[in-house]
Amino acid sequence: MTLPLAWPLRASAHDVAWLAGLGLGQLAVPCVLAVVRARVLKPAEVSLLGLLEMLFGIALAWLGAGEVPAPAVWQGGALVLGALLANLWLTYRKEMTR
Repeated sequence: MTLPLAWPLRASAHDVAWLAGLGLGQLAVPCVLAVVRARVLKPAEVSLLGLLEMLFGIALAWLGAGEVPAPAVWQGGALVLGALLANLWLTYRKEMTR
């Protein structure tokens, strides 16, 4: 259905190479790592790491395209990072008391 909107196909070899690299780097590798690590991590840790992917996407849009995040985005990102750091600290503390 969208082929008429994309006609004529104007993607150069350079554009296709960028799209392939982004697909591999932003989709394939993170998905494989998430599946492999989900076997040994707790569900809460997997969900927090999934939220990190969203934060990195916002950071890349900010750094790469100059899109400035809203204050609520900064607050949400700080909340996610705080939860992840608290989880790491509590896990480390529990391991040290064993």
